[in-house]
Amino acid sequence: VGFGMLLSTMDVFFRDMEYLWSVLLMLIMYCSAIFYFPSRLSGDALVLLKINPLFGVIHNFRVSFFGHPFDGTLLIYTWGFTILMLFIGFYSFYKKQNKFILYIYEVIMAKPALEIDHVSMRFNLSTEKVDNIKEYIIKLVKNQLMFQEFWALRDISFKVEKGDRVGIMGMNGAGKSTLLKIISGVMKPSEGSVTVRGKIAPLLELGAGFDQQYTGAENIYLYGAMLGYSKELIDEKYKEIVKFSGLGDFIHVPIKNYSSGMRARLGFSVATVVEPEILILDEVLSVGDARFRRKCERRLTSMFDKGVTVLFVSHSVQQILRMCNKAILLEDGQLIAEGDTRDVVSFYEAKLTEGDEE
Repeated sequence: VGFGMLLSTMDVFFRDMEYLWSVLLMLIMYCSAIFYFPSRLSGDALVLLKINPLFGVIHNFRVSFFGHPFDGTLLIYTWGFTILMLFIGFYSFYKKQNKFILYIYEVIMAKPALEIDHVSMRFNLSTEKVDNIKEYIIKLVKNQLMFQEFWALRDISFKVEKGDRVGIMGMNGAGKSTLLKIISGVMKPSEGSVTVRGKIAPLLELGAGFDQQYTGAENIYLYGAMLGYSKELIDEKYKEIVKFSGLGDFIHVPIKNYSSGMRARLGFSVATVVEPEILILDEVLSVGDARFRRKCERRLTSMFDKGVTVLFVSHSVQQILRMCNKAILLEDGQLIAEGDTRDVVSFYEAKLTEGDEE
């Protein structure tokens, strides 16, 4: 314990210590006399072995097991060395605890949960339909395959701090859903990079993985497995999922007989049964009846209170104002506004007014 605290203290000041851990652990293992008798070593090597406090414990256990005389002097030395290392470790940790706090803040807390760096997304739109491989190869050889470039996103850059709730606004076709899919890892950007720090749970298309022939109960396990939940977790949360969805006896009815609202309710109930570090919501609060939407908002609010980072897409200005502390505005795939929610909403409404007048 003392040796570990000493190494942890060193790690704060020497960032390359992490590369030495495996080497140090290997040396400690070879210096513990597990694989050989100390009597086979020379005097100098034996002195080095005694530096490791585990040496005395293992050696005395071995000699007592085989009926050899117990080395009490070595055990006293071991305890003395252990107490000394505990003192040094605790003392160094105590003296540098402020540095530890600063280090933890800088390394863990201060880094943004999300960093979107000059992200662009390009799609190649075919000018004519090519639906068979023969025609595709012929046109490829003749250099007749024509594509029109379409940039869904262009040079998007912003950061999301941990605990922030960011609303993403924009008209249809602005690139909101494309941006969320890139952040979620569903799509790879044509240019730029996305850095995610934390476990992410994207709620992009609720119930997209449901099997129409399975019952709601069976789809809970199927959809949960797709989200990375273990069977044990779903067994534990099953009643909670069913209760929150409000489906009652319909949980044993095949999904093909569900309405779109019922499917979305079940999907939301499964997807939010655990609390991720980063939650991505794409119009998920626009499904179901008013009562269920209020239930969804209450569950999300409880997550917000626990510091979950959120990216929230909605066309409802009131939802953005109520649930987000920051917002960004996209237009034709470009970021045109970023900042406090009320400022961005005001800018968005002014843009809508200008569009109506035109």
